[in-house]
Amino acid sequence: MADTVYSVNLSEGVYYRRVRAVKTDTSDWSGWSDVWNFNFALDTVAPTVPNLISPTNNSWLNTAQVIFIWNRSQDNLSGVKEYELQIASDPFPISFTTSDTTLSISNLAKESTITGE
Repeated sequence: MADTVYSVNLSEGVYYRRVRAVKTDTSDWSGWSDVWNFNFALDTVAPTVPNLISPTNNSWLNTAQVIFIWNRSQDNLSGVKEYELQIASDPFPISFTTSDTTLSISNLAKESTITGE
């Protein structure tokens, strides 16, 4: 756990840092810490669009349990937190969220049971 926190606003780029301490009377300084670097970049690019896998487009299903599968999205900086799947048989879609790429829905209706795989 850090004992001292110092906050600054940075522009994108590579930064180097080191730190040292001074006594209360400001006359005696410690040596410098090792130099460490870090890269700072704002993530302003959305993840890639996931590709639907199953059920296939225009398919006919004869089961009340539907398993929806799609390919993972890619995001090189922040990563992908979750996915939102919308299903609709009318103008008011039902939305489901999951952190995985598979979602199993039983008795597909507005009161559906949802299971992430």
